[in-house]
Amino acid sequence: MREKVLRYIRERQLMRAGDRVAVAVSGGADSVALLRVLLELRAELGIVLAVAHFNHGLRGEASEADEAFVAELARQHDLEFFSGRGDVRDHALTGKLSVEAAARELRYCWLTSLAESHKLDEVATGHTLDDQAETVLLKFLRGAGTRGLAGIYPEIAIGAKAPGPFQSAERGPEETVPPPPIGLPRWKEADKNQPRMGRKSLAQHGAAGGVLGKRGNRSESRRDGRGCDTVSKVPDAYPSPGRGPFGRLRAGSESRLDRNPGQRLPGARIIRPLLGVTREEVEQYLTARGQTWREDESNLDHRFARNRVRHELLPLLEREYNPNIRQVLTDTAELARAEEEYWQALAERELEARQPSETEIPQGLKPGTPTAGDGTAKAVPFQSSAAEQFPSAAEQHLSLVSFRALPLALQRRLLRRFVEIADLTLDFEHVEKLLRCALGELPKTELPGGWLVSRTGDRLELRPPQPAHSHTDYAYTLPVPGEVRIAEIGLTLRAVVVCEEFARENAETGNLLSAELLGPELIVRNWRPGDRFWPLHSKSEEKLKRLFSERHIPAEQRSSWPVVLCDSQIVWVHRFPAARAFAWSGSGDAVKIELPWGREPLASLRDSD
Repeated sequence: MREKVLRYIRERQLMRAGDRVAVAVSGGADSVALLRVLLELRAELGIVLAVAHFNHGLRGEASEADEAFVAELARQHDLEFFSGRGDVRDHALTGKLSVEAAARELRYCWLTSLAESHKLDEVATGHTLDDQAETVLLKFLRGAGTRGLAGIYPEIAIGAKAPGPFQSAERGPEETVPPPPIGLPRWKEADKNQPRMGRKSLAQHGAAGGVLGKRGNRSESRRDGRGCDTVSKVPDAYPSPGRGPFGRLRAGSESRLDRNPGQRLPGARIIRPLLGVTREEVEQYLTARGQTWREDESNLDHRFARNRVRHELLPLLEREYNPNIRQVLTDTAELARAEEEYWQALAERELEARQPSETEIPQGLKPGTPTAGDGTAKAVPFQSSAAEQFPSAAEQHLSLVSFRALPLALQRRLLRRFVEIADLTLDFEHVEKLLRCALGELPKTELPGGWLVSRTGDRLELRPPQPAHSHTDYAYTLPVPGEVRIAEIGLTLRAVVVCEEFARENAETGNLLSAELLGPELIVRNWRPGDRFWPLHSKSEEKLKRLFSERHIPAEQRSSWPVVLCDSQIVWVHRFPAARAFAWSGSGDAVKIELPWGREPLASLRDSD
């Protein structure tokens, strides 16, 4: 295994002499093996090693034991130790993420800030060939193109010097580094008996993290001149390349698209030196050296899709269809990455050539310029106009001169890239409608969140949602799952089926409905005088008019306020908990009704790790 890892590092130039490398160690077999093999190779590679551990706090005492194990491992090998922690469950609820996605987001935010503040060249993570195979298979089952099938990249540029574009939000487990979370989560204060933990909030520094120094034979926390634990800071800004006008990292490949083979990415990087090594080889390596590791019991929980793929589907494919399936999937990812980089580079250049010059672009739409608020597009109350919520939102134009002469693959990629300025995630059906519009087969088409694309002459126009200014009664059918556009109020409403394990993570908000109590279709209409509703956690049924008053909903907005009915009973009202009689009971699938406004559907996070 040692020689395989060395060859993989050298072939891809993941490290070079003099690099400062932090090894992200969870305590599991993969990350512990990564640390041990890099210890064996550090003299040959000429690198300086440190250990980084992020405590997600999801497993109580087991999480604390993991951290203590990693800290002791660092001490045994006389390595600098960095640690951080965050409130993953709180971030999952506030960010409407799965626990796995929230944990990944906080972990990578912390690793990015650590690399920036401590001038690290690389952060190494322990993803193996098996992780790659699982990721590619999961992406295929969800319906991915080459971007998704590219899987886990061997290297990712991070921090303020990272080149864009980055991969989009449709990415799967751990493929890319997300931007620092919007709507900063609350971080748990560290135990006062553990002085090495940073105690400042993410709102101040972006990450809690202490550094274990060495003084004689005793480990103690390094302090700054004010007697405070040292902490890592999130960079003030991410690079403008790859950003839409709302400040979020936009689609593309993880690494620079136009770099030559062997050319290093600028700035700090996440690297994956074990992608050419199987999990079986990892465990054999550790056993041969008498090295123990920690086991995470959640990896055996078959409620999670990745675990089912790992323990059920991949062994079945290996046994019944192809004993070399893991390598085949890994090779597929290698091919897909090369294809993705090539086509994405063409799409970027084509987009740049077909959009107005900088002097023609309104200030709010210039790439990299500041935006109002916290710099991200958010879900908005239905009564707000797009112009009010998105001060920088305006029409975008794409020249269609000679568009028909482009290859079909480039046409699709160009159009997808064009609408990503609105932070939209499109499925195949939306892309095909967009293509028909660009080719003149449709005069216009509507995209998720109410964005409208239309063809005018030789150009394509992208317009933000425009709510109506006058009220009329309305009623629409909402399929489950599915979405419906309410033109009268400029709102899109979506019904998402949430599988049981992820429903448990969202149950505290009280906004989930029981799937078994609902039919295949619901009715969405505006509030009518006399409507009565019994929300969850309330003592009795009340007139909606009274509930509106208690929630201080302005009287002029109530007549257009959306309510959802199953048969004749109101089961959901915007800004209220689910109906008591239809609320999810804790078992079986649930249904969540949400206002997407350009955000990804919850279903896309259902099985993320």
